[in-house]
Parts: sequence; structure tokens; C-alpha cells
Amino acid sequence: RLVGGWERRRLGVRFGSDVWLPRRYDAGEATVGVSVAHALGHLRLCGLPGSESVTVLLCAGARAGVSIARSFGVQAPESRGSLAAAALASAGIRWTPGRTSPNLGLFFEAESALHLTRPRFHTANRPAAYVGNYVALLLLVGAEVRFGVQN
Repeated sequence: RLVGGWERRRLGVRFGSDVWLPRRYDAGEATVGVSVAHALGHLRLCGLPGSESVTVLLCAGARAGVSIARSFGVQAPESRGSLAAAALASAGIRWTPGRTSPNLGLFFEAESALHLTRPRFHTANRPAAYVGNYVALLLLVGAEVRFGVQN
């Protein structure tokens, strides 16, 4: 995940991209199925209450992109894409070590996604090898670098 953003006082806008590397899903037997990857972009509006060193992150937004599947183990393998869209809500906490390094921060965030579309991929005449979820929860831990912060 790569995220950029802009913050002013207690409001922020965050945008970024998520790329999920291909993962294999079997269609009833280990030799037949699909390999699914995701390429997504997201935009979130955030409220940022807190102090100089600890900030609470309260965000809502949307994610959209494409899920791409490639079949394997069938006579004629093929690729197919499907729209992926979700409404997002997240909450987290960011800690800035203090005046010595105001441009660096550590964060923990929990993001929930309500999927508005559910990609579904089949191989030949078999049941679906992959069906997207209705709801997902993603836990994120990381470091951030902020530019333009004054001491």
C-alpha cells in the first residue's frame, strides 16, 4: 500500500493505491482454478483529533479498481477482469516521537470495507473458484514521513 495525503489542522485527505499480488484459488481440485490479483485506488476524508504527539485517525471514503483472474489447469487458459468497488471506514492512532522528529510517525489503523461489487471467477463449467467477500477488515501498522511540518 502506498498512500499520500494532505493535512490542515484537524482535517485530512488521503489517497493511494493497493496492489495485491496473485493468489491461487482451487476450483474443487488442486490442479484447476484461478489466480487472482487486485489493483485498487482509494480516496478518504479524515478527521484528525488529538495532540501534537498522538493523533486519532477517523476516515471514510471509497476504493475502486480491478480484480484480474487467470485460469489454470484448463484446456484454454484465459484472463478476465472485474470491477472492484467498496465503501471504506477506518480508525487508527498515529504517534509522533516529539519535537526532535516531527516529520516521522508510527501508526496503527483498522480499515473496514463494505464491497459494493463482488468479483466472481469460474473455470470452465465448474463452480466459482473465487467469489469476493461482502465485508473485509484490514489491519495496518507502519511508519510515515510527513513533509512541510514546522518545529
